Amino acid sequence: MDATIWMVRKKFSAVQQMDTSEFAEKKASAIVFDVRKEEEYEISHIEGSNYVNPKDTDAVQQVLREKNYQPGTPVVFYCSLGYRSSQMAELMQNRETKEGDVEVDPNDLYNLEGSIFKWAIEEQPVVKQSGQTDKVHPYNTMFGMILPSRMRCWSLPKDSSNNNQ
Repeated sequence: MDATIWMVRKKFSAVQQMDTSEFAEKKASAIVFDVRKEEEYEISHIEGSNYVNPKDTDAVQQVLREKNYQPGTPVVFYCSLGYRSSQMAELMQNRETKEGDVEVDPNDLYNLEGSIFKWAIEEQPVVKQSGQTDKVHPYNTMFGMILPSRMRCWSLPKDSSNNNQ
């Protein structure tokens, strides 16, 4: 995971990284976005996060309006390991202001370093629609190897309501 974190930091050097311990402290007051694909989000996500399609800055703006974003509020993006979420933070930093946009202080934009993989590996809680789970979508075969095998889950069973998969 360290090599991936290093690569993300290097590629997105202008994006602030928030480590998982700081995130655990600030999560309750932050506006948090999951920018993975919907099937990844359905397996598990960080409780209280807002799902948006990757690269959909208009959806981010809509949530910021709904949540009444105020300067000084951390806006934290996460994905599997941090590449897509750093990309979203960068897109938000560089977004041309449109009519009706919330003006976001660039100092409030963060990538969750190591994203949901690091969060879950550290045994921080992740949830799905029916409650807490210990499963995470592995994104792909290569990056999925970072997750312990007991945590990898590619899809939900047809009836996942009574199941911790």
